[in-house]
Amino acid sequence: MTTDMMPDKTTIAVAGVSAVATLALLVASSQVGAAQWYIEPRASLDTFYDDNIRLDERHHESTFGTAINASVAAGKRTEITDLAVGLKLSSSRYTETSDLDRTDGSLSLAGDYQLGRSRLGLAAGFDYDSTLTSEQATSGLVQTNKRRRRLAVAPSWKYQLTPRSVMEASYGHEDVSYEDAEAIPLYDYSFDTLTLRDTYALDERLELIGRFGYARYQSDQVDSETESLSAELGVNYLLTETSTVSAFAGIRRSSEELTAVAGGGHQDSSGPLFELAYRKRFERGELALGAERSLLPSSDGSLLDTTGLSLAFRTPLDERWNLGIDARGYRNRNLDASSPGAAGDDRDYLEVTPSVERRLTDAFTLALSYHYRWQSRDGESDDAISNALFLTLTYAPPRESVERWSRVER
Repeated sequence: MTTDMMPDKTTIAVAGVSAVATLALLVASSQVGAAQWYIEPRASLDTFYDDNIRLDERHHESTFGTAINASVAAGKRTEITDLAVGLKLSSSRYTETSDLDRTDGSLSLAGDYQLGRSRLGLAAGFDYDSTLTSEQATSGLVQTNKRRRRLAVAPSWKYQLTPRSVMEASYGHEDVSYEDAEAIPLYDYSFDTLTLRDTYALDERLELIGRFGYARYQSDQVDSETESLSAELGVNYLLTETSTVSAFAGIRRSSEELTAVAGGGHQDSSGPLFELAYRKRFERGELALGAERSLLPSSDGSLLDTTGLSLAFRTPLDERWNLGIDARGYRNRNLDASSPGAAGDDRDYLEVTPSVERRLTDAFTLALSYHYRWQSRDGESDDAISNALFLTLTYAPPRESVERWSRVER
């Protein structure tokens, strides 16, 4: 393994702390009785056709393809602990664009431990995937198939100050690197966040929330570093027994060290932040709406000022048929107009996926979906549009307790 592919000392240290903390939570939970073990396997087979698989503005390449996806989630729950581990594997093959063939995988760990008024949490994950999917929300550079490695660790602490007030502190570390992606270019980066949050319940329906954050983005390959401070106020409100709304609004202040390409120097910027989420459960079906403006780390050597919109709707037509639609949109703007990829990262992106699904048995479903993608970049005279059809067979049995065969003492 070459030196540039090896994780740095910070990543190794964070990963080590994560492993020790996860082991400690596992040992603690094994000493508590009345544990509930579970396992959730899931698998799917996709066959599809895409008329512009690379989402290219000028050169449209169409292809048929297949994708096999498998995942398993397992965990253990007690009155004071909740431990979970997840594994996902997927393999995609294309008839006309074999250079896009890929096999991806991810591993996730999560744990919570109740200690009096405190609740300690830890989440960690490792992804080894492709830029065909990893760059959709940020740079949009999905035309070539390059490998991406992502390590994320997020410890947290929650404390019940009073019956009405809860204080939370969380830290997140993300380390992202790419293989053989210099020509695109995609730059390795790290992203650290620290969040303090206080929640106060005015009554059973309304919560007031204050949220303060610090973020640090660093990309050594282009000598880029950005620090950001933010402050937000928000509410969670139970509209009815079946609908909720949450809203946040605030400001952020960012300080950037300009890249060597831009001649170095320092640049400050500020802007608004907001987050809005609405959820509604119907007697049959559910609706979720979201809107957000935030800073996202990207592979172009800078943070992106991103506005995102989302929609998810599900409703059953009868006992076996279900109708759904998912949609996401992003408006990305680069904080540093002089960064190496700034012009290409100023873009608008939209994807819409309506689907119809039939339940064949308790464990098997068959779905037909249409996937529309649209992308517009500053500096490009043409927009990129992709149309795709998917036929998906999914196996997802009901959650099964593993107590009957687990040899772990309970």
